[in-house]
Amino acid sequence: MIAFDPAGSTSLDDTGFAQNTLYATAGTLSLTRVAAVEVNGLFNEGFFGSGAKIGLVGYNTSAYTNAISSALKPALAAHGLKLADEQLVAPVTSLADIAATDQSVADAVLRFKSEGINHVIFLDNEGGTVNPWTKAAIAQKYFPRLGLTTNEMPSEQSYLGNPTNPDQVQEFSTALGLGWSPGTDEGNAPVNATGQLCDSIMEAAGASAAQAKLFWNVCDQLLAFSAGVNAGGQLTAKDALAGLADAKSLQSAELASAPDYAGGRRDGVGSVRDLSFAMKCECFQYSSGPVSVQSLLTNG
Repeated sequence: MIAFDPAGSTSLDDTGFAQNTLYATAGTLSLTRVAAVEVNGLFNEGFFGSGAKIGLVGYNTSAYTNAISSALKPALAAHGLKLADEQLVAPVTSLADIAATDQSVADAVLRFKSEGINHVIFLDNEGGTVNPWTKAAIAQKYFPRLGLTTNEMPSEQSYLGNPTNPDQVQEFSTALGLGWSPGTDEGNAPVNATGQLCDSIMEAAGASAAQAKLFWNVCDQLLAFSAGVNAGGQLTAKDALAGLADAKSLQSAELASAPDYAGGRRDGVGSVRDLSFAMKCECFQYSSGPVSVQSLLTNG
């Protein structure tokens, strides 16, 4: 049986993908690729500058620690950089986990501030460490430069509400990132042609316009899976996933560009875009066109 996840983020590194041969997504980056793309992309954006003292906040499961040791730290070293400190916490899986995670991240805020860390990058999923970081850092009036990816759900993390909190604006004002999912990355992301197609299908089935957008993930899963089946030539798990590498005219409502499964990859993101915090909307916005993932993986 195939497990085919929607676009966005995953908690598997390259080893996890290799072990789960019938697992694919409609467009994510493995944690191994996230770690390298994040560092190299941020470096190209000028995130680190001179005199950067870098802290890392993220998750502590084997997939994350493998990605940190095999990809994130080597990418930093290739640019003459290194981590000054790191705080890794267990992923939150229930309400009972929240207090411990919040306290661990708050401890990191105090420690990083005392150590003079002025750049903080994250490696988690669905922004699980960013929200507690922001709350604790604002309380301490600590405003290092933050580096994010789609995995941290930038649009949600920077949502300022009403009235605007000036300290929260300052917390994100110099932040930069790399993203591949507009709805997760940007404030008020535009709808692309595939999104319009998915909307029309759902609205024809009786969904409201607002409800239709909730089904983009399902739409993308079906579009990618059917493309793999058509290219693979057989309705079998093996052929469907193998066919992804040969599929043509792949579409996505949720990705910034078409999925790419070249070389037999099953995570599917082929390009990312630079992200920066725009003061005019107090939200994250893309600040570049598509940047090849492959170019960022070899950018050392």
